[in-house]
Amino acid sequence: MNEPDLNILRLAAVGDPPNTDSTSPKALAEGKTGFQPVREDSASSLSAHEPPGLKPVGNDRQDACPQTCDDFGRTALHEAVAAGHDEILRALLEAGADPNAACHDGWTPLCEASKFSQSRAVRLLLDHGARQDLPRPWAAYNAALRFDADTETFASLLAGLSPDALDKDGGPTLDVLVRKNRADVILLLIRSGASIQVTSDEKCPLLALALVDSNDETVSVLLDALAGKLSQKALANALYLACQRTFKDVGQPITGIIQQLLSMGAAPHLPGFRRSSMLYQACLYRHGWLIDLIIGDADIPKEVYAWVMEGAFDTKNRP
Repeated sequence: MNEPDLNILRLAAVGDPPNTDSTSPKALAEGKTGFQPVREDSASSLSAHEPPGLKPVGNDRQDACPQTCDDFGRTALHEAVAAGHDEILRALLEAGADPNAACHDGWTPLCEASKFSQSRAVRLLLDHGARQDLPRPWAAYNAALRFDADTETFASLLAGLSPDALDKDGGPTLDVLVRKNRADVILLLIRSGASIQVTSDEKCPLLALALVDSNDETVSVLLDALAGKLSQKALANALYLACQRTFKDVGQPITGIIQQLLSMGAAPHLPGFRRSSMLYQACLYRHGWLIDLIIGDADIPKEVYAWVMEGAFDTKNRP
């Protein structure tokens, strides 16, 4: 394969600032960005297209300067990443381009790659010394999170991180991922050593948040990570929230989550939040399918309703 011609990296510093969407791959492909690639085929065309505020790049490849930047401080690395040109990115890095060079807004090429879900570019930059803590700790990760990068991009960013690194200031916060329903990233972080807090009063705030705000996949990932770590009280609390969620959205009962909690040892007759058990709620709201899930009998006798409403939580006293 022929090496890429670095002359095509000459960029005219005209148009939108770097923090707009005009530098997205789609905008570049449609020609809507102010940064226009110029290819010079002769010395005369060089002088005709000399862009303002840009250091000249010679015709000879040996004279090319990989550190060239425009008036906004964006380097050729930024533009190669934004346009998805991995081979050009590799050539620039091998030519000595600084992977940590930031534009005037503090945006590094790694942040750019994370924003646009350019996972190959992320790996290339990291392999050539790009730092994730520039211009501030976890900048690239937060860029990926803000712009909903794909799973592979997050995997590239998190690969090789130690559990200690995850606890540093500005590091990944699972509650944000729960609200965003990013079960994939939560799973990556858990595999990297991130821990889920269970408080001294046997509550799990993160699981409670997921049961209220997240989808079933996110809740299931958290439950898998918490297997064997939740007390009966914590499981009863989780069952209560799962039931409340089901009652608010009757059209989509979260049967799978309830079954997962029961398989983890949750006791449906034990009271959770507000001293209300899963069985009590099922009977109170007349959810026969939920009672069937609990005691495995589709034909629920009326005596069961009366028994629960009277507050007999001990399963030994069940009629």
